[in-house]
Amino acid sequence: MFPSKKFKTEVWLLNGWQTYNSWNKSIGVGNSNYWRPNENLQVVGNFYMGKDSRANTIRFHHDNSIVARYFKNSSSGKISQAAFSINTHYGFQNGGGITSKTNYMTGAAVSNRTWFNKNKLALTLRGDFVTNPGLYLAFTPSPVTPNDFTDAIVNDPKQKLNIYQATATFDMMPNDNVTFRFEYGYRQSNIPYFAGKGGTTSPDGWMDTPVNNWRPDLQKKENRFTVATNFRL
Repeated sequence: MFPSKKFKTEVWLLNGWQTYNSWNKSIGVGNSNYWRPNENLQVVGNFYMGKDSRANTIRFHHDNSIVARYFKNSSSGKISQAAFSINTHYGFQNGGGITSKTNYMTGAAVSNRTWFNKNKLALTLRGDFVTNPGLYLAFTPSPVTPNDFTDAIVNDPKQKLNIYQATATFDMMPNDNVTFRFEYGYRQSNIPYFAGKGGTTSPDGWMDTPVNNWRPDLQKKENRFTVATNFRL
């Protein structure tokens, strides 16, 4: 629905065929809102409530974001454009012996992107975090169990997962059909969650290899440098 030409809202009824609300027959509800007052600003808010897992457990999820361009001079050989985004998430589950005080998630991400040389170069800096007490949205990072992640959960009665991340991304865009990307990323968690040099699948990397006493190599910190090229055909 479009209450105005600058505002769009969607109302969802989820009947079990979707990813959300897929485990129960009761109908889930949701709402998505987009406000774009001009070409430099977008505000988004999404909401969902339904039963994703246990029959007596209700989940609520909410995320919202602000994307704003605060500088534009496309013909400049120096800084030609700049924008930032702020995104936040909150959710919880409650019922069936579970309380929202101990089973929730919250997270946020802040990014700033600056374009240079008539929008042919760009640098994006981003920082984000997520915390998930109860771990109801987390999953083991390795199919081989037990591992350091599952051990930490057993030994931690509060069952909390905290992850922090920072990235720096440099893009080269000589034309509209190709982008060369160079990105450095750092991630850190309070319990082992990231794949180490020893791998997380099996001793030799194949799924059907007997693991015997082998344990996945899970780490609390990760440093990664990524190079990518994207083409538009």
